Amino acid sequence: MKIISKRYIFISLPDHKRTLLRLLFKIPFLKEKKIQVRIPLFSNKVFWQDHFWEIGMDDYPLKKIKKTIQESGLNIVRDYVPIDCPWTHYFLLEK
Repeated sequence: MKIISKRYIFISLPDHKRTLLRLLFKIPFLKEKKIQVRIPLFSNKVFWQDHFWEIGMDDYPLKKIKKTIQESGLNIVRDYVPIDCPWTHYFLLEK
């Protein structure tokens, strides 16, 4: 991806963590506020076909994923988990 991209790369990775609680506040005349509280599953030994490398599994914490991306020569411009899709972690990378 780094070779064929002109400047940016956008990737998504599955995230083993699950959302415990999501709240959305909308008060008239104020900006909408979203809050998401996440916790890991009790067991990190659950494997689903090819998803043994998901973020949050024993050998793949988010910190390690970010470090690997940076070691590849890419800069993380932004990373986030959307409130409506908590099982996916998105990364916007720059060459």
